[in-house]
Amino acid sequence: MKRSFINSTFNIQHSTLLFLALLFVAVPVTAMAQDVTFIPSIDLRGEYDDNVLYTRTYETGDFITRVKPALKMDYATELLKVTSNVAVDIFRYMDETDLDTENQDYGLDGRYQITERWSLSGNCSYVKDTTLESELETTGLADIRQERKRYGGGGGLTYQISEVADAGVDYSHSKTVYEYELSTDYDLDSIALFYNRRLGNQLDMLTFQPYYSWYDSTASKVDNYGLSIGWLHPFSETFSITAFGGARYTKTKYMYQILSFEIIEGIIYPEYVKVDEKDGSWGATADIAMKKTGETYTTSIGYNRDLSYTSYGEPIDSDRIYFRGDKRLTERLRASLAGSLYFNKSQGESENRDERYYSISPSLGYNLTEYHSLRLGYDYQQSLNKILVTDRRADRNRVWLALQFKFPL
Repeated sequence: MKRSFINSTFNIQHSTLLFLALLFVAVPVTAMAQDVTFIPSIDLRGEYDDNVLYTRTYETGDFITRVKPALKMDYATELLKVTSNVAVDIFRYMDETDLDTENQDYGLDGRYQITERWSLSGNCSYVKDTTLESELETTGLADIRQERKRYGGGGGLTYQISEVADAGVDYSHSKTVYEYELSTDYDLDSIALFYNRRLGNQLDMLTFQPYYSWYDSTASKVDNYGLSIGWLHPFSETFSITAFGGARYTKTKYMYQILSFEIIEGIIYPEYVKVDEKDGSWGATADIAMKKTGETYTTSIGYNRDLSYTSYGEPIDSDRIYFRGDKRLTERLRASLAGSLYFNKSQGESENRDERYYSISPSLGYNLTEYHSLRLGYDYQQSLNKILVTDRRADRNRVWLALQFKFPL
């Protein structure tokens, strides 16, 4: 269903060398350009993972060493603001050395004030990692551990109508490429109009956003039309809520459909059948978030419902509940707790996926100095595939210790 994916070690090595070169030249460049701020950093992490492939049976545990050098740059003038980040995350396994890899994350965001009322924004990004790092975290879906490359870019134009209202348009494009032939590469484009207006109390903000997105892969093609209405309300300086809700209509054309799943050594493999089917359906979207801050703590909780896509080209209705809390125990010691709960179900009548995923991550952090910190953490993840008859559950435990060094310039 797709051409073979070639992992180029040559390109990875040269990208890493380019990053290190940028890191070393950061000091002289900063001295010459006062509007530029560089923040190089490096994370050193030791970790034990009791299920490195996140399989349902034949679990394999291993010790992992991670080294993550990174560089963040901010540039600002009266009219232009640019933010960029470069990071390379190097994984080295003690026993499962065939899993050794170097993840990469590059991003660039910019905003330019064309006139007093008109502003232009743009962004581009490249991420290379595995589905167990990115896809599992953002969608709650990961049937198999594999490398994933994602290219993204977009832009927007905003017009300031008055002191209390603005309107504009945003466009984004992304391309996702998977390692294995059974997975389905895809392109995703979206365009949205928006209108924001601050109400008479100067606190509440209303947003109206019609949008259209289209998904294109060898397995399916999806047209998604929607309208979202948002409300932002600060109850106080320390407590606020943002709520978006709306409706969408989705038209899907299936070229391939998953007939059944086969589990081999704990890993799910699909069996495809060629089809020519279409269906359309209405659905709801939501994005609700509440945030509360205090002198010694920060908490946030939210709910999100939207359309997502699996690595097999299936459109999925995804519901997510998440929370995060951070508490300062002493001047140097902090405790954090984060968690997510996903419910993923096939969007159309042609598929039958029904899964649940949740994760929970407590951690402790100790500031050695203003820019150096030590963190100890634990992560638990569990997936439940309700369609499978046997081996329905996959879970894993991870314990890690990390040192982080920042060098602000």
